[in-house]
Amino acid sequence: MNNQAIQGVNLGGWLVLEKWMTPELYAGSDAPDEYHLLTDKKERSWLHTHRHTFITKDDFTWLKAHGIKTVRLPVGWWLFDADPPYVSAEETFFNALSWARDLDMTVVLDVHAAPGCQNGFDNGGLQGVIDWPNGDNVNKTLRFITTLVEKTKDWQCVIGLELLNEPFKTVDLELIQTFYKDAINIVRAIKGPDYLIIVHDGFRLFAWEHFFQALNDPSVFLDTHMYHVFGELPADASFDAIHALYEKRLTAITQVQKSVPVIIGEWSAPLLRDSEKTLHDTAHAAKRQQLFDMQRHIFDQAAGWFFWNYTLSKESLKTHPGWSYRHLVESAKALTKG
Repeated sequence: MNNQAIQGVNLGGWLVLEKWMTPELYAGSDAPDEYHLLTDKKERSWLHTHRHTFITKDDFTWLKAHGIKTVRLPVGWWLFDADPPYVSAEETFFNALSWARDLDMTVVLDVHAAPGCQNGFDNGGLQGVIDWPNGDNVNKTLRFITTLVEKTKDWQCVIGLELLNEPFKTVDLELIQTFYKDAINIVRAIKGPDYLIIVHDGFRLFAWEHFFQALNDPSVFLDTHMYHVFGELPADASFDAIHALYEKRLTAITQVQKSVPVIIGEWSAPLLRDSEKTLHDTAHAAKRQQLFDMQRHIFDQAAGWFFWNYTLSKESLKTHPGWSYRHLVESAKALTKG
């Protein structure tokens, strides 16, 4: 890996569904996650349409034109050989790699959803369940990583892999670290010493110094996700309070980076009270831009970052404008013109 910091966006909500990001897909169903939605909606034309329209080559072109050269691409363990009700996304996946290659962009792959679900979130494919540590699920994840790296090893645009997104804080740390060591050995055997490998902190940012000292691999980075709308602050917190939170996080990043390069693999810029009526409100747009700029200044001091997310569906954007990179960029342009 070179020493240039990565500055990119996530392509979430595409190959791994999240209900809040594309609520239209869940119309007529009470399903909380992709597993149950696919169980409910056995006719699958809607999924084919989503995969071919939510993100296209035009989106990659837009990103390149706006200075984004790297994307983090979340995938589920069903990407190639899908156990029902999951549906393989192999065609769309290789389309994405082709677009990145054609536009001279780079891709960091991300195992976002593992067998059994590693965090109980819908972004793990199965909400309310953390069964990844049990049975053969860890080994099944290692086999998927082997297949994923083998199938992409000749794609020069693929520069790295995140081994597992957000294993939850209740999952045994020793189990996670043993899994990481095994996965790193697999990836290194296929791709050599310079391929970027990213490990998520398991919501324990300060627990990794000894792991990385023993590992002694400069091409393995630590990922941490930093949000401010999941109870970290009261709903009526001031901008100064938000700024103070991120200054503390900068101190934490600086401390951890003494032993390992840190990537902020997910962050966003929602106001604490984002709502539909503020989507096109100039004052709120300016506050979101201020929030984005403040965080970016801090995260630029890490080894890299990926904004969550590049885009949202039309319905989701009405209530989550601070989560769409494209909307923020276009809103900033409008503010400048205004």
